[in-house]
Amino acid sequence: MDIALLVKFLAPCLPFLLNMGNKAVEGASQKVGEDVWNKAKAIWAKLHPKVEAKEAANEAATDVAQKPLNNNLGKLKKILKNI
Repeated sequence: MDIALLVKFLAPCLPFLLNMGNKAVEGASQKVGEDVWNKAKAIWAKLHPKVEAKEAANEAATDVAQKPLNNNLGKLKKILKNI
């Protein structure tokens, strides 16, 4: 699994994946496209329990969702390699 590619793919979807309300779903499919959104949901469904189980991983995912252009992507890559 290429962690860098995975993070790059999920990063634009994380704000929506972490706030799974109806408006968030509508916004996500409009922003990234329905196909990308569906793939992101499937990947996140498998990763989320592992991310949630580690406080640092959960914090990094939240940081990326809030500020995806900061150094948070590198932090999330490093954490995902270890889950």
